[in-house]
Amino acid sequence: MKKFDNLILCGRGGSGKSEFIDFIKHLPLAERLQDFHIGDFKEIDDFPWLHAIFKDEDIWQQLGRPRRLSKKEGEIYMSRDNEIYKFLMLKFNAEIRHMLAVEPDLYDKQTVFIEFARGGPCGYRESFELLDESILKRSAVFYLDNTFEESLRRNEVRSKSDDPNQSVLHHKVPLETMEKMYKNHDWYDLTNRKTEGYVNFKGFNIPFVSVWNIPESHDPQVLEERYGGPLKKLWELYETF
Repeated sequence: MKKFDNLILCGRGGSGKSEFIDFIKHLPLAERLQDFHIGDFKEIDDFPWLHAIFKDEDIWQQLGRPRRLSKKEGEIYMSRDNEIYKFLMLKFNAEIRHMLAVEPDLYDKQTVFIEFARGGPCGYRESFELLDESILKRSAVFYLDNTFEESLRRNEVRSKSDDPNQSVLHHKVPLETMEKMYKNHDWYDLTNRKTEGYVNFKGFNIPFVSVWNIPESHDPQVLEERYGGPLKKLWELYETF
C-alpha cells in the first residue's frame, strides 16, 4: 500500500497537532493505510528537545553558570535566543539520519511525523529551508489552522489537565512566548492563503493542505470527516509531485 514517507505537522501552539496524532494512532492500521495513506508511524516533535535544553540549563545554573539559551520565572521557561529554533530544525535532520542508519528500510512501511510550530515574519520559511533536501523531497505538509485566540484558550486548558500521566506536552506556554511566536506567522504568505497546493523550499514543490481545526473536538466521527477529505487531497498532490 502506498503511503506518505514524511508527514510534516505544523500550526500554532495549541492548534491541535497532538490531538490529530492521537486520532490517527487509534485508527486500525488497515483503515489508516487505506483511507489516509499513513502506515505505522514514528513521531518526532521538537518540543521535548527544547524542554530538555531548559532543564539542562537548570543544572548549569546549579553549578553557578549563567543561563545562555533560556530564562526562567518560577516554573515558566522562555527561550532567550531565537537561534535555538534553527538548532531544533537541524536536530530533525540529525535524528532522521540516525533513524535511517539504525533502520535503513524505515520508509518501506512507516510514516515519520515531523511536528513543530513557528511564528514571526520568516519563521516557517527559515525553518523549512534548514531541513535536508532528502527529507523535503519525501514530505507533505499537513497544516492545522486556527485563530490565535483559540490557541490561547487551548494553551490554558491543557495546562490544567488533571491527568497524572500527562507529558511535558501538557505545558502552559508563557503568554510572552505565545505573543512572540504564534500570534503572527508567515504560513499564509508562503501559501498565498490557499488551503491546498504546493509550497516551494530549496527548489522542491512540497504538497500541503491547511485544515480549519475549529471547533475543538475529540469525537472520532467529527475528526474523520474533518481530516479525511484534506488527507485524501494531500495524497493526490503527494503522488504527483
